Amino acid sequence: MRSRLTRLAAVAGLGLLLWARPEPAGAFVWPNTAERVEQDLEKPELALRRRAATRLLELPDAVGRRLTLKALKDEDNEVRLLAAQAALELEPKGAGELVAGWLNDAEKRVRLVACEVLAISPSKNAIMPLGRVLGDPDPGVRVAAARALGASAEKDAVMPLLGHLDDKHPDVREAVIEALTELGDARAVAPIIGKIQDSRGPVRIAAAGALGRFGDKRAVSALILALRDTEREVRIKALESLGALKAQDATLAIVEALLDQQDVRVAAVNALSRVGGERALDALMDQLAQSADQRSVIQALARMGDAATAKLVQCLTGQTNRTLTNGCAAALVESKGAKSDQVIVDALRRGVVDARVGMLGLAELKSPLGLPVVLAFLSDDEPVVRRAAIDAAGKLLDPGKPDGRAVGPIREALQAARDHKHERRALVALLGRTGSARAAQVLLPLARKSDDLGLRVAAIESLGMLGPAKADSVLIDALRDEHGSVRLASAVALSRVASGKSASKLLEQFDKGAEQDRGALALALGGALEHTKDARVLERAFSTLARTRGAERDALLEALGRNTLPNTTQRLVKLTRGAAAVDRAKLAEVLSRHPKARQALLELAKDPDAAVRANAVWSLGGVAESGDAGAVWKAVADSDPAVAANATAAYARLAKRTKSDAKPKLCGVLSDARAYVRANALAGLRLLGQRCPGEPERALLRDDASDVVRSKAANLLYDVQPSAEDRRALVLCESSDPSSQVAVACEEAAEPIPSTEEPVTVFVVPLGQTKPAARAPFTLIRADGLLRTGLSDRRGAVHEFAAPRGYIELGVPVALVK
Repeated sequence: MRSRLTRLAAVAGLGLLLWARPEPAGAFVWPNTAERVEQDLEKPELALRRRAATRLLELPDAVGRRLTLKALKDEDNEVRLLAAQAALELEPKGAGELVAGWLNDAEKRVRLVACEVLAISPSKNAIMPLGRVLGDPDPGVRVAAARALGASAEKDAVMPLLGHLDDKHPDVREAVIEALTELGDARAVAPIIGKIQDSRGPVRIAAAGALGRFGDKRAVSALILALRDTEREVRIKALESLGALKAQDATLAIVEALLDQQDVRVAAVNALSRVGGERALDALMDQLAQSADQRSVIQALARMGDAATAKLVQCLTGQTNRTLTNGCAAALVESKGAKSDQVIVDALRRGVVDARVGMLGLAELKSPLGLPVVLAFLSDDEPVVRRAAIDAAGKLLDPGKPDGRAVGPIREALQAARDHKHERRALVALLGRTGSARAAQVLLPLARKSDDLGLRVAAIESLGMLGPAKADSVLIDALRDEHGSVRLASAVALSRVASGKSASKLLEQFDKGAEQDRGALALALGGALEHTKDARVLERAFSTLARTRGAERDALLEALGRNTLPNTTQRLVKLTRGAAAVDRAKLAEVLSRHPKARQALLELAKDPDAAVRANAVWSLGGVAESGDAGAVWKAVADSDPAVAANATAAYARLAKRTKSDAKPKLCGVLSDARAYVRANALAGLRLLGQRCPGEPERALLRDDASDVVRSKAANLLYDVQPSAEDRRALVLCESSDPSSQVAVACEEAAEPIPSTEEPVTVFVVPLGQTKPAARAPFTLIRADGLLRTGLSDRRGAVHEFAAPRGYIELGVPVALVK
């Protein structure tokens, strides 16, 4: 499984500065290498065949899989063993059938690798031979055979495994239990119950963990007994299984485990939340009154939902223990129960909960009742409370929904905080989040001049959130400031709020600006060009464009792309004809804002350059019409994986806009060989709120080799028509998936798909470097879950005019994904 890339995120311009890996996928392979390897595999000379087998993993995956199957048929053990190692990495279909005959080989390493291949490529014909191998003299081979039988999903594998549950080697007994658990056959329950008292700890751990997955209440008595085991991990697994079985008759035994070591106590808390019932709830409320393990108790009560809500409300109306009431408030917030916000507001007013806990709870609930309460704490005597009030107000305010009520209290708090520099900066930033033009009266003087550079930058940034506030002159003057942070903040603010009247002045500054500032000036200019209708200004901008090169040219193309007047669209389209590939790629990106450029984008989607096609097909997702769906879908078959992945996402976005049926096509590519095509198909189905016939999403969650695909499958199962089988699959994934990224996706629902959009610019900084890299491969993971892939522009940037509002990050570039 592939782990997530290390990344660093920081605000920069309109978007994020992130890390990505620049390396190509594997070493360079000459075009004739595959042909030579194939020829050498057929040669009579043994040395040539062995050398060819060592190169199977150097080849493109599709070729490597085909030739691996060929090498598995070789008569030489060394060639076959090398091919088997390649098969474990490439997972070619049919490999298991080819190695089944190896199970009788006299050489141990051949039998062992045969079992390992059968674990990733099961064969029904191998069940009986694998059963015989369970008696192999080598315990490592027996373990591998048990795992292969467990992966077979065949009922005929159960009896051979049961016959070896008492193997003399503990590793084999453990592997047999795990295999039987994978098969899920009820015939295994009673025999596994017997292993709860095995002499070896790892076997007892496996047995205790397994019994919860069969859903058979016969295991409850044995699991209660296991709560007294000397091995801590056995006790934890027993508690997890009792919770999974919802064994209410085990409640008292689970409560006793609350006196155990810390990680056992946490397992007991989680088990009680799953068992449910009045006794479990009372035990959790008693535990909540203690500071130890309170976080896990809060989460447990929240998971109990409505069953716990009444107790939590009662706690906030009749209790005085501050540890308990704070915990009740936090649990009520996390459960998001009906009228939770009103209960917490009342508790805050009565002083029943700590101000900090109550305010942050209201912020988490996004409660409209919360803002007036929170604003009242901005001038509190306690610095900790004031800081919490600022944080909570920041989450409750949305610049897109102006709210002038907050301006007065923030202004008063600002006046009172004269001696608290950092607090003043935070309050000034909060004024921007009000989105109210009234805040400009406070912000404009601070943006013009301040002895505190950080305060001035905060004021400028806040002016950029207020919409048209007649701040252009102040912001334009700040573009000439000696401090780079002031210039950048002004450019970003102008990109958001500049009026069309400022376009001429900003264009003049761009023409005369220092080279290092032209990127920021282009950002500011884009804000003004978006709103201008002055044909002379636009003509000057296109004339300036003709004189620019490289990164500056891409920045100015992006700025011009914000103007959607018909003449601007026509001129941008005209530039696509005969332009260099790097220009065409950028134009294909910026035309995403121009519906009238739809036909030009359809042509660019057939461009010889893959980077151009990738941007064009992505842009079509935002401007294509329902009649273009066929052309968009055709790009899914593109030989370039970035184009294919973008086309899959674009098809889903088009279906969302035009309310057309994309389900048959998206479901059809869930078996595509390219991981990001599968991932975008799953994300697209979630976007559309649809599921596929036959429920292939569950199979992908269980079996897909890509962490990204399994995560997207989990998101879909969680959000769209989840069945009891889906929930069981998610629970299993949470406890057994080797990727933490996937386990988290199986544990909790993803953030809701945002309903609003905003422009965003992402700078791609390769790992180990300090500056954005031009033409660097990237994968952008948007807040709606869709993946956009391709190459960065000549600035090392990627731009989205209308990205879903929310967190955005870079993932593994498509070339590095299997």
